[in-house]
Amino acid sequence: RQLAFAEHEFASVRYWAAIGLAERESTDRRLVDALRLLASDRVAVVRAAAGWALFAAGHAAHGEQAIRDVLRTGDIRAAEFAARVVQLLGGEAEHLVADVRASAERLNAGRIKRMLDTPVQSGGSLGGPE
Repeated sequence: RQLAFAEHEFASVRYWAAIGLAERESTDRRLVDALRLLASDRVAVVRAAAGWALFAAGHAAHGEQAIRDVLRTGDIRAAEFAARVVQLLGGEAEHLVADVRASAERLNAGRIKRMLDTPVQSGGSLGGPE
């Protein structure tokens, strides 16, 4: 049933579907297929959440692709969200920091730049899109 939410008409439902699927920490093929669908969603924060979920499911290459795509959108809120994903992933996504910095420069986004210099608090989470 949860997989069906990946195709819901509302972006907020698709976003939470990605978060929920990540929490399952499963490598089930249907789950990964749903996450790959979400990684190409028309809404950037959904793609970022799917990127994080793909990392959690052990599909870092697909997750990385989704995060990089979001950082290139020119949407500052989505880029902030993608930067938070990279921040939470820590060492797993260290190679994406240069992409985050480049996005912050393009967007003149001081908040993203500061985010990279702020350590993640214990128990940090993605929460919902702002």
